[in-house]
Amino acid sequence: MRRRGWAFVAGSAIDGGVKIGICSDIHVHRHDQAGEIQELIEHINAQRDLDLLICAGDLSHRSDEVRAFLESITLPCPRVWVPGNHDLWVIDAESESDTADRRYTVTLPALSRAAGWHYLPSGPVQLAGAGVAVVGTTGWFTDPGYSEWFDAEADGRDHALARRLAAELEEQIAGVKESARLIVVTHHVPHPACLPQGDARSAEHSAFVAEVIARHAARMELIVHGHKHRRYGPMAIHGVPCLAHPFGYPRQHKGPKDGLRVVVLAPGYREGVAADRG
Repeated sequence: MRRRGWAFVAGSAIDGGVKIGICSDIHVHRHDQAGEIQELIEHINAQRDLDLLICAGDLSHRSDEVRAFLESITLPCPRVWVPGNHDLWVIDAESESDTADRRYTVTLPALSRAAGWHYLPSGPVQLAGAGVAVVGTTGWFTDPGYSEWFDAEADGRDHALARRLAAELEEQIAGVKESARLIVVTHHVPHPACLPQGDARSAEHSAFVAEVIARHAARMELIVHGHKHRRYGPMAIHGVPCLAHPFGYPRQHKGPKDGLRVVVLAPGYREGVAADRG
């Protein structure tokens, strides 16, 4: 797939390209696949030539398990992530002040910093020398379904939350210099075209994030998301390559190494991009 100045290819690094590892929905709280998850962690840590690692959320509803996973990744490249609905779900409160909103704005940013990860809802990441910035949000959803944030069936509060998170994403985009190409990361499905035809769309996609993508697609080079345990891509959304590569639950992957996808954004015809890469 070739668009605007970059080609999207899979495989090994290309001179001047940005080599990206992508994972999501590892669900480390599923102890019945602990052995596979440990092998996946070792496989990720073996990819020492990555320029960027993206995790699109859903690690665990327990913050200590989120922390342990983030700390277990020792790659030297920038590591960025967004939380998923499971990461924000307060099943057993960990303190008197433990809420989904506090996890999103306080708890997860703090443990991410301590583990050496960049928490994308806190702000964008510029890849030095590559002319690329990474922006992201959980995204949330505007469908019917169950809301882990409010621990109840979805209602108007979820629409307001989805609008808030989409506005945060748009604010991030506005704060990145115009010359930078964007990689967008969400947990929830960012556009209805990413869902199979006839999908019930239960707590899955955000119409507000889809609107943000439509407005800023000309600046985007790649969209990555998680949530729905369905792998695909790249497929074009407003001309932007979009993909998902969840690990998922037992029997939803072929093996431990299947939890990581590596792709390369390779420089195409846009002059100066390859030369800018450090």
